[in-house]
Amino acid sequence: MSNSLGGVFNQFSGTINSNVGTMNSWIDNQNIPAEQKNLLKVQSEMQRMQEMVQLATTLMKALHEMSKSVIQNLAV
Repeated sequence: MSNSLGGVFNQFSGTINSNVGTMNSWIDNQNIPAEQKNLLKVQSEMQRMQEMVQLATTLMKALHEMSKSVIQNLAV
């Protein structure tokens, strides 16, 4: 079961990283000062990190709930 959660994590983290790459490419193509481009890239990276932490937290909660359910079923 944890293998499937790992697969889900890898799939979504790949999507998140791809989206950040797309955003950085878009930022590079804009006619704005280099300093502002760098700040936008840092903001994009911070958002990526936040999304990864949120994804990991959600998966950990799901794993906890599944484990809890199994234990409760054994107690019955």
